[in-house]
Amino acid sequence: MGKGVLIVALTASLLTSYLSGCVEKHVNKQDDETLVLTAAQIKTSFLNAIKGVTSYKYSINGTIHKVTTNSSGSFTEDESLIQNGVVNISSKRLMIDQEYNGHTIYYLIDNVLYEGDEDDEGNINWSSHDMRKLYSDPTNQSWIAFSQLERQAYFVLNHSRHIERLGDESVGNISFYVLNASLDFGPNVDVKWDTIRYWLSKEDHLLVKAYLKVTWNMGNSTDANNESAVEVQDMNLFFYDYNKPVEVTLPDEITWS
Repeated sequence: MGKGVLIVALTASLLTSYLSGCVEKHVNKQDDETLVLTAAQIKTSFLNAIKGVTSYKYSINGTIHKVTTNSSGSFTEDESLIQNGVVNISSKRLMIDQEYNGHTIYYLIDNVLYEGDEDDEGNINWSSHDMRKLYSDPTNQSWIAFSQLERQAYFVLNHSRHIERLGDESVGNISFYVLNASLDFGPNVDVKWDTIRYWLSKEDHLLVKAYLKVTWNMGNSTDANNESAVEVQDMNLFFYDYNKPVEVTLPDEITWS
């Protein structure tokens, strides 16, 4: 599978129109609701709100910093990642347009991932992958790996060791709860979640923004050169256009025998 669509999907800047402007902390003003709701209650409200979502759009702006070390020395690579997605939860269909080491388009439809890699001439070369076979996943749980909103909910529900309410913020007249989460996948997983932060709308408790910083240690003790690598992924995710009608269909140029 090419060019790292799962960089964010298997770990996790466009602001929407109502998120333009500077973020300001609420210092003195708190209404009755903000005085009452705890982090656990906000978490529950978020998980309940997602149950009513049928579709959404999202964008990701991120950087990937990788340091590789071997017998010849250390080498540093810095890459940017831009991703825009349209997701129809009801029909289990999505489209992802990604810029990372080139331009790639993905469609996930009926458990099949269609991957289009753009070459130097601007032509898109398509391949397909059956997700149920690739992940040995007949029940289609791999959908969560691609649906960013549901993946964040999965993390919060199943893997959050601790949820902390950091405070409240506002952009213009829109107010947000700000939560910090800690994830723990156990001692044998070479990944560290340095920062996980969520901005939830006070109006509907839906996720509007997330910030994720993840460090991967990719050592290889069997490598003859004793090569190892550390990769830091720094990602801002934005979610918008909840429950607006979207249709995800394959382009006409994709044909399969």
